[in-house]
Order: sequence, then structure tokens, then C-alpha cells
Amino acid sequence: MKNILHQIESKYQDFTKSEKKIADFILKSPHLIIKMSVQDLAKEIDTSTASIVRFSKKITAVSYTHLTLPTNREV
Repeated sequence: MKNILHQIESKYQDFTKSEKKIADFILKSPHLIIKMSVQDLAKEIDTSTASIVRFSKKITAVSYTHLTLPTNREV
């Protein structure tokens, strides 16, 4: 499995402003997202849950849960 954090870093320049906001939080605090729901993360970084779901699919091609599981193992 590819390193999720590395994937985020390598695609960072292509992200939208909203995606960069999500990426910044994940890259700075990967240990926190493993315990956060989509709603919790959205509230924490003041963005929509839909933006987080789209970002997750862009990175993992599946879902937010798939984004947090590999990150959990990588921390």
C-alpha cells in the first residue's frame, strides 16, 4: 500500500484551496484524524463534509475511512 501522507504531499500542488486546507491538517496532525469523524474534521478546519469526502476519494479512490486507516498505521 502506498503511503497516504506521501500521496498527499506529492499531489499537494494540484489541490484546490479547500483541499490544501484539508491536506495541511492531515499532514500536520495525522495522529488526530484517526479518531475524527468526517463531521469532526469538517468542524475543526471549517470546511464542508462534502469537501472532505471528495478529497478522500481523490487520494484513496474510496472513502474517508480508507484515508484514515492507512494513516493510522503510518503514524
